[in-house]
Amino acid sequence: MLDKEFVRQIILFGLAGSVGFLLDVFLLYLLRQHLGLYFGRAFSFSVSTIVTWAINRTFTFIGRRSLLELHKEFISYFLLMLMGGLVNYLVYVACIVFSLTAHQFPFIAVALGCIAGMFINFFTSKYLIFKKVHI
Repeated sequence: MLDKEFVRQIILFGLAGSVGFLLDVFLLYLLRQHLGLYFGRAFSFSVSTIVTWAINRTFTFIGRRSLLELHKEFISYFLLMLMGGLVNYLVYVACIVFSLTAHQFPFIAVALGCIAGMFINFFTSKYLIFKKVHI
C-alpha cells in the first residue's frame, strides 16, 4: 500500500507538471513560427523546467531538501530532468514526424511526451534531488 506522503507527492508533482505542460504548450505555440517545432520545443521545455523546479521544491517536496546551494540544486535538477526530457522530446519528435494530426496540433505531441517523461522525472526528483529530510 502506498503511504499518504508518497501519494501527495505524486499528485503535487502531477499538478506542477500540468502547469509546466500548459506553459510548454503556450510558449511552443508562441514561438513555433519563429523557431519551428523543434527548437521552439527545446526552448519551451527549458522554461517549463525552471517553473516546475520552483513549484516542486516549494510544494511537492516540502520538508525534503537537497542540501545543495540553490543554484547547484537547480543545475542538478535541470540535468536530471534532461533524462526524462530526452524521453519526452523523442516521443514528441516521433509524434510530429509520424502523425499529421500531431504536426497540425503539436499540443498532442507535447502531452504524450510529457506523460512519457513524467515518471522518470518524478523518481529522479524524489530520490536524487530532494532526498534529504529536514525537520
